[in-house]
Amino acid sequence: MPSDPSQTNRAPDDVAHVRARAEQGDAQAQYDLACAYSEGQGVPPSEALAVEWFRKAAEQEHPDAQSCLGAIYEFGLGVPPDQVRAIVWYCRAAAQGDADAMYQLGLGYLTGKAVPEDVVEAFMWMHPAAVPGGYARGGARHLRAAAPVERRCCRTPPRVTAPVGGRRDR
Repeated sequence: MPSDPSQTNRAPDDVAHVRARAEQGDAQAQYDLACAYSEGQGVPPSEALAVEWFRKAAEQEHPDAQSCLGAIYEFGLGVPPDQVRAIVWYCRAAAQGDADAMYQLGLGYLTGKAVPEDVVEAFMWMHPAAVPGGYARGGARHLRAAAPVERRCCRTPPRVTAPVGGRRDR
């Protein structure tokens, strides 16, 4: 999970303030609280609580939380591994221009992990994430100008290969 050096060793009062904002529905505070639980900063580490708060922030379209949920499901951190859910969360974050999620989604297409193997699609996601000053964090509007988004998973759920994680026959 992301680690912000300025947030290390949070005081309990800071965590209480963040928790109060998170409980009121503040997506950034929910993300910050999830990171605190994930890293054990000011609270005892708890994968279950980290997942809960990442999910709350992600459902409010917080791209960093969505990208974190992608990693959580991809690697099974506090949840059973689920490549399909990982791709869905990466996709939602990538649609908002999250560079990490764009890269992970591109890797999925490159390897055929939970989506059809497609080198062109992989490039379309990985290139903007890798190019300095590229589209990352600029939002999906740049990707829409570069290629037809309708066939990508940003607008519709990804088409899952069977078996999950298997390669598509060519």
